[in-house]
Amino acid sequence: MPWWIGLVMALVSYLILHQMSIRPPVTVTGPAQMGAAATGGLIRVLAMFGQFVLPFAFVLGSLISAFKTLSDKKPLAPAPKRTGGPIVPGERKSLDHGSRSGQPAITALPVPVAPRQADDGWTPEILAALEWKRFETVCAEYLRLIGFDPKETRIGADGGVDIWIYKQGMERPFGIVQCKAWNTYKVGIKPVRELYGVMSAEKVANGLFITSGTFTSEAMTFAEGKLITLFSGQEFLAKIKSLAEKDQATLLNIATAGDYRTPTCPQCGIKMTLRNGVDGKRAFWGCVKFPKCRATLVYKKAEIEEPDPVPDWAY
Repeated sequence: MPWWIGLVMALVSYLILHQMSIRPPVTVTGPAQMGAAATGGLIRVLAMFGQFVLPFAFVLGSLISAFKTLSDKKPLAPAPKRTGGPIVPGERKSLDHGSRSGQPAITALPVPVAPRQADDGWTPEILAALEWKRFETVCAEYLRLIGFDPKETRIGADGGVDIWIYKQGMERPFGIVQCKAWNTYKVGIKPVRELYGVMSAEKVANGLFITSGTFTSEAMTFAEGKLITLFSGQEFLAKIKSLAEKDQATLLNIATAGDYRTPTCPQCGIKMTLRNGVDGKRAFWGCVKFPKCRATLVYKKAEIEEPDPVPDWAY
């Protein structure tokens, strides 16, 4: 409960228990009053100690609540300043140039990648296969292709912002983007509400939420009447296909270069590896830097590839 309620409860409990502790004892005039006198004496003793113990507990709870409130209100990382102009495809230093880590992904592929036919083009299967970081890169490159100047945040705590959007010649961000490569679960109202909260805190007028899956009806209802645009996977794919064929091909090459399915460690920015769980049945993605980095992600078997997990003893 709010911290101030704890202080009020501490004061009220002290006043009540203090009054109970100073009540005069019951006068015993006969055997009938002995039980009442004993009960009254026990109540006074408990009230005598309780008038200090109970308020102390309420004050302690109030301090904990106040600390948590202050922790939850840590200032967000400021919007990064623009450095130079937009990155055109020919100037890209690596697949992850301008991305969160700023470092190229490792070349070793811990999971075999299914080959893609050159003439397949953009399909729902390819969009759904993108790991979370590659999906963010695709979102940023799409925004760049339609004329904006996006800047992705770095690996780690991002303050609820995956991409800052700038207009050419502007120093202040025009909007913020949240990306979720969720195919199994729908994006609910909570992430969309958090995006709106970041927009208010950062005083950014426009918000864009892009997912490779879908949104719940509650999330879509919440976004109505606000400057928040929701792109489901189907809508985002339609936006990509509305680009010129050359731009579609450029974006597709960026999306499917190298290992685009193995997830990136959310803390280290390098590719993860598949590991066996303690029970030997549940596989999960783990960081190759374990035990230095203990980041994990849920593993869901893909229809095309089902790699064998690496046993724990290998690390």
